[in-house]
Amino acid sequence: MDKVLASRSNPQLASRWIKVGSSGCAEKIRVPTWSTSPTSTNSRCSSTTSESALVAAWITPAPSCFRIHTAISGSAVNSRFTDERFSACKEEAKSAWEAHTMKMSKNALLSNKGKGKGKLMKCYRVHITPSKIYCLGPEEEVSNYVVKHHSEYAADFVRVTFVDEDWSKLPANALSARIERASQLRGNSVWMFASNQSLTAECIRTWMGQFHDIRSVSKCAARMGQLFSSSRPTCEISSYDVEVIPDIEVTTDGTKYIFSDGIGKISLKFARCIATVLGLDPANPPSAFQIRYGGYKGVIAVDPTSFFRLSLRLSMKKFESKNSMLNITSWSKSQSSYLNRELISLLSTLGIRDKILESMQQDDMGEADEMLANKEAALSALGKMGGAETKTAAKMLLQGYEPRSEPYLSMVLKAHRANRLHDIRSKCRIHVPKGRVLIGCLDETGKLEYGQVYIRVTKNQKEQKDNKQPFFHFDDGKTAVVVGKVAVSKNPCLHPGDIRVLDAVYDDGLDARGLVDCVVFPQRDERYRLTY
Repeated sequence: MDKVLASRSNPQLASRWIKVGSSGCAEKIRVPTWSTSPTSTNSRCSSTTSESALVAAWITPAPSCFRIHTAISGSAVNSRFTDERFSACKEEAKSAWEAHTMKMSKNALLSNKGKGKGKLMKCYRVHITPSKIYCLGPEEEVSNYVVKHHSEYAADFVRVTFVDEDWSKLPANALSARIERASQLRGNSVWMFASNQSLTAECIRTWMGQFHDIRSVSKCAARMGQLFSSSRPTCEISSYDVEVIPDIEVTTDGTKYIFSDGIGKISLKFARCIATVLGLDPANPPSAFQIRYGGYKGVIAVDPTSFFRLSLRLSMKKFESKNSMLNITSWSKSQSSYLNRELISLLSTLGIRDKILESMQQDDMGEADEMLANKEAALSALGKMGGAETKTAAKMLLQGYEPRSEPYLSMVLKAHRANRLHDIRSKCRIHVPKGRVLIGCLDETGKLEYGQVYIRVTKNQKEQKDNKQPFFHFDDGKTAVVVGKVAVSKNPCLHPGDIRVLDAVYDDGLDARGLVDCVVFPQRDERYRLTY
C-alpha cells in the first residue's frame, strides 16, 4: 500500500512495525519510539501539538509487515528505540489514521474561519479525463456560501471537473443533454462531499432548503447549484426586514405572463451598507445587485422610496429555505461589451452585413497593435481589464513611462495583446466600442411605454475626453443618458428574438432614482396594451 500524507502532529511520534496475520488483525510486535526532547529519553508523546513540526508519513510494504516511517522537520530529532507490545485491529488503525489526516487537512485548508470573510477559498480539485483521474492539491478559487458556512469541514469538499485528455473542456455532445440547464454542470463540474459522523451530504441538502417538491431532476440540480454560485456573503437579514411584493402579471388567452420576473428592490440606505461590506464607495453604491437570499434568486434595484431592506417578488422564490444570509454574485458597474460567435451568427441572420463585422474585427486588432506604442491606447486597453498587474501598469503609464522603453510594462502589454488575439481567433470576441454590459431592471414608476428603455452609463476615459457623442445627453461629466435607437441582447443569446432594437429615452422620474449602468425595461408590452 503506497500512501503519501502531510500534516501537523505532536512533537513526539512513534514509528511502529505492524505485522498482519492471516486473520487480518495486527499481531503484537515491538514498537520503536522517537523523541524530540533532547533531555528526556523515556518521555511519552505529549498531548500538545507543535505548530512548527511538519510531519510527512508514508507507508511502504515489507515482507509480511507494514513499516510506517516518520520524519519531522522544524525541530531537532533525537531518536531512541524502546520495545513495547501492542494489539490493534486493522479497521481500528485505519479509522484512527483517517481521523488524524482529516484533522490535519482541515487545519491546512482554512486559515480564514470567519464566515463571509474573504473572497477566495482553498479547495481540493479532481480532474477526470476519459482515461485518467488527476487529484490536485488545494487551489484558490472564488468562495461559495455552502463551503463557507461549513468551513470546519472544508477539507471534506472536493470539486470534480470532467475534462478532455489535454484538460480542455469536453465537447457539448460528450455530456448528456439533461444537464444543460445547470450552469455548474455546463462547466462540466460538480461538488462532492465526504460524509462523516458529524455531517453528511443529506444534512447539507436539508440545510440548503426544501427540494422535495421539485420533480424535475435538472431543475432540482439547478436549484441546488444556486447556493454554489460564486458569491460574496454580506450579512444576515431577518424576515421582518424583507417585504414580499406582488408580481406584475397579465393573462392573455389563458396564458399568464409575468413582466416583473426575478426583479426586486433594495432600500438606498441598505444598499450603502452592502457597498461598504463589498469594499465599494458607500456614497455611490451600485444601482443593482444580483443576489442569492435563501430560496430567492434574481436582481434587486435601488429604490430611494423603499423603507424595507429588501422587497422581493414571488417570482424570485425558487424553493423554501431558512437561510438568511444575503449573497451577492455581481453588481452594476461599467463593463465593456464584446461580440461572440452566437451573437455574430444571429446578427448575420438578421441581415447585418459581414463587412461591418469584419471592419469591427480589424479595428479591434488594430487597437491591440497600437497599444504597444501609443500611451493613450495602452491606457484605454488597460482600463477594460482587471487585476493587480493591470493597475500597476496603468499607474506606470500615468507616471510617464513609455510602453516600449519599460520592460515590465512592455511585457504586460504584449501579454494582453496576445490574449486579445487569442480570444478573437478562438471565440470571435470582438470589442464593441459603443456598447456596455448592463444589468436589467424594471420600471417601478410605470412611465416607460412598450419598446422604450432608460439607460444611464458611466463614461470611460475616452468618452470623458470626447464631448462630441451624439447619443449622450444629460451629461454630468462622469455619467450620461443614452438617447436614440439601441440594440439590446440577452446572455445567453440563442434565438433571433433575443436581439431587439429599442428606443432609449430620458425620463425625469427614472433619472431621479439615480440608476446607473442599468437598462430599465417597461412594465408593459403588446399583451399589456391589449388587455388594458
